[in-house]
Amino acid sequence: MKKLKLVYLVLLTILISTAAFSQNNNSLLSWFQPESKLWLEGTSTFHDFTINAKEFMSSLIIESSVDENNSKEEFKISNLELIIPVWKLDSGDESMDENMQEALLAKVNPNIVFELISPVVFSFDNVIDSIKINATGNLTVAGTKKPVDLNITVVKHSENKFEFKGEIKLLMTDFGVDPPSMFFGTMNTGNEITVKFDMILNRK
Repeated sequence: MKKLKLVYLVLLTILISTAAFSQNNNSLLSWFQPESKLWLEGTSTFHDFTINAKEFMSSLIIESSVDENNSKEEFKISNLELIIPVWKLDSGDESMDENMQEALLAKVNPNIVFELISPVVFSFDNVIDSIKINATGNLTVAGTKKPVDLNITVVKHSENKFEFKGEIKLLMTDFGVDPPSMFFGTMNTGNEITVKFDMILNRK
């Protein structure tokens, strides 16, 4: 059975999100929508907090195979790299941001990086559908690299609109990071951080 192969090359920033994929050497456009977002949630002795990634970059390669009878389309994520500049993490509190940047050694290691190490293959049973996939990769925080598993929900809203969302819980100390404290140690952040993401991809 012959297969038509589509390759989606996605280059993302939260501000300018453009991408390209090809079909039979014809270049088309696709892009992450502006509502795509990534953020961190944590706790402290004073209150819970949210830290938003005001800017992040990503490279993503998704291959799609369809047989000549237009049966089920199969997707393969063969490459994924996500880069989050520490300087672009914003809690809305300047003092907290400065303490976070210091704890994450931002001057020496300015980026948090996730790199996929194993391809992920998935497909949908219906035009509008939702599935769960697992992505295994290396996460580098403050210069320390650790293997992690990302549980991702992929929602197919239509033939051309996809949503990737999920979360992962991390301990800062696993990456050699001491949880930041403020106000002469009277406010301490919890060791556990939850990283959440919700990204919308359109193709044309």
